[in-house]
Amino acid sequence: MSKKKSEFQTIRESRPYVLWRRVSTEGQGESGLGLAAQESIAKMFMGKDPVEIFTDVYSGTKLRQCKGLWDAIALCKKEGYVLVIAKSDRCRNVQEALDIVDAIGERNLIFCDIPSTDRFILTVMWAMWERQAIMGQVNTKIALAERKKQIKKDGGFISKSGN
Repeated sequence: MSKKKSEFQTIRESRPYVLWRRVSTEGQGESGLGLAAQESIAKMFMGKDPVEIFTDVYSGTKLRQCKGLWDAIALCKKEGYVLVIAKSDRCRNVQEALDIVDAIGERNLIFCDIPSTDRFILTVMWAMWERQAIMGQVNTKIALAERKKQIKKDGGFISKSGN
């Protein structure tokens, strides 16, 4: 069997776009690596440079406090630009993504890593991701409980490092 080559196509959007990017910590912001990566992703998928870039360094749980995001949305609405977010994980859950959709309009937002940024696709994608996260937590709790049983029964265990 032949290997299928991984390919992508640029997003077909003729309007100019504004990029919003976010990192969680000052250290990430200062290193510039995560910010540069988000910019590269957007340029690759959009096939052109953004007209403006807005950035937030924010790790809280309230997307409303990301001033750069709301400034980007305001500019897009004023000028008729598209808002591009390179990575959908900049939002923590479906409600945050839908809040952005509600603020800017469904056809005015693009996540580079999601094939379509309509309400249906966003809801389905985040529901799957949230389910996957929950299952990871459940599996971890079960594994830890089994480890505790093993320690209680055998009086300890040997770790991968030999301790």
